[in-house]
Amino acid sequence: MELEEKNPDPKYGESRKFDPNFKGPIHNRGCTDVLCCILFILALLGYFAVGILAWSQGDPRKVIYPTDSRGQFCGQAGTPLE
Repeated sequence: MELEEKNPDPKYGESRKFDPNFKGPIHNRGCTDVLCCILFILALLGYFAVGILAWSQGDPRKVIYPTDSRGQFCGQAGTPLE
């Protein structure tokens, strides 16, 4: 079965011919994502700051161990729910 190169699918258009002199898109190139990169770095720094604040001001046990409705730790030595 031969490929239908003469009648390509109309939704894709016609294929381009090979140009041996084509050097690629090398003219008028520049950095276009500087603003997005700066915003991404600021977001990372914000997440880092929130993580440091949560670790220094928070209680990591509340993430690891279960608590009851009053906030008392379940199954920990020295607590009423031991």
